[in-house]
Amino acid sequence: MELKTIGLINISNEKVEPYENYFNELTNNKICLSLNGAGEICNRDIEILSARSVLLRPKLNTEFHNKLIPNYHYISFEADPNPKIQSEIIIDKFNEIKNNTELLNFISENGHKWFWENGTIDKNVEILKQLINIDLLK
Repeated sequence: MELKTIGLINISNEKVEPYENYFNELTNNKICLSLNGAGEICNRDIEILSARSVLLRPKLNTEFHNKLIPNYHYISFEADPNPKIQSEIIIDKFNEIKNNTELLNFISENGHKWFWENGTIDKNVEILKQLINIDLLK
């Protein structure tokens, strides 16, 4: 059983194209849900942060060099293997936060700042250079 078959949350498998339409979807919604797929984190998570939307997702176990902090950079909820229970957890968390403008602004600004400090190609290269101390390799 999958979340989309339960009917508690309207989930579509349709790809939003072109990319501009997809990014407009992210920026026109104050809260964007991202669920784990083949991996725990994906481009969608980073794109949501870049769009200054609130990332709503299961609590991350993956650690980054500069951590993504639950309920500071993104709103987290507990993952449950049962799709019905998971749907209820997501709906409850969404209903808890959806009208809390102060919290949503706080999270979206912190997430957006994290993106600019960690999520761009230039910042990725800069962090990598620091971690491997590239100057010692010359």
